[in-house]
Amino acid sequence: MESRLKLPKVEGSPIAQEATVLANDFISYRLGNSPIPVSPTAATLRKLADQIEEQYPLLLNHLCHKLNITPATVYQTFFEIASEVFADGINWGRIVALFAFGGKLAVYCDQHHMKELVALVTDWVGRYVGGLCEWIENHGGWDGLDKQFSDKGQDGAWWKGVFLTTLGLGTLAAFMYSR
Repeated sequence: MESRLKLPKVEGSPIAQEATVLANDFISYRLGNSPIPVSPTAATLRKLADQIEEQYPLLLNHLCHKLNITPATVYQTFFEIASEVFADGINWGRIVALFAFGGKLAVYCDQHHMKELVALVTDWVGRYVGGLCEWIENHGGWDGLDKQFSDKGQDGAWWKGVFLTTLGLGTLAAFMYSR
């Protein structure tokens, strides 16, 4: 399944390893299994994804249903969407959008009798985002995500972050309607 489309390995880089931890935390949260975030960054990621689903409740659901995801197609579908999200650049909003999509995809697999794929989706999200570690490092590491989306009295920074996330979702929507 993964032979033609390669995801990076995350060994070595602490930023890439944290991407794997965040993917595990986030998808576990989406499945209702993890009430306490593992870090402040995990809490920020959860909060942003919750806001995405509140603002765009149908987008991610429709994306999973429209793509007719099966065990045979799930990897290629994930990889194509992830590649499309980052086709014209990387920003925190796009990273958050990929986590949101990965979470929704894992829930979809869990609810559609493909539970064996949930761990794979979690791994793919962590590895794909881990492959962005140079960009993440150049933008403050995972603390940069917290600063970008901080809501500690800085409404401007928060809404700028929400705007960046919306750009990532726009890419997902464009992908969905192009198929």
